[in-house]
Amino acid sequence: MDDAAKWKAVIACDKEYDGVFYYAVKTTGIFCRPSCPSKPPKRKNVLFFNDPAEAEADDFRPCKRCRPDQQKGDQLNARLVENTKQFLQENYWKPLSIHEIAIHIQVSPFHLGRVFKAHTSATPHAYVERLRIEQAKHFLRHTSHTNTYICYHVGFQNAASFYQAFKRHTSQTPKQYRKEHNHVLC
Repeated sequence: MDDAAKWKAVIACDKEYDGVFYYAVKTTGIFCRPSCPSKPPKRKNVLFFNDPAEAEADDFRPCKRCRPDQQKGDQLNARLVENTKQFLQENYWKPLSIHEIAIHIQVSPFHLGRVFKAHTSATPHAYVERLRIEQAKHFLRHTSHTNTYICYHVGFQNAASFYQAFKRHTSQTPKQYRKEHNHVLC
């Protein structure tokens, strides 16, 4: 990307280039993201850098408005979602409330729910339910365990919620699913 294209991105406050490059203003000694909402500087006073470390090495300090020295919110939220997914995958069989998940992830329950749903289109509860159903399907296909054993083994608290969730996700009862897909009993 040449300097003319970078300058065009700065003038447009284009978020697409955040993290791709940074610009510094000689007269202020500050460096920014391309999307910084501050008043555009004069072109003759601008230098471009590939990362914040380069700008800081040239004695520029980060803008307090766009915080180019910190990760973008989207990156932080994506990491929060990945950490949550990993935690849920490792603990799907346990009874988990949004509060317990949030404590482990170290964010508020409200923030966790909002960010998780924005990135996955599902609540943490719905995501855990999907994990439990996938595991139940695996057991139904590959073992001869009873439906009741599978229900509790994958983390459901009672048979009624297991049967309702299973039917909602597969349009079949566990018994119907096993009859159609079981490889052990064939």
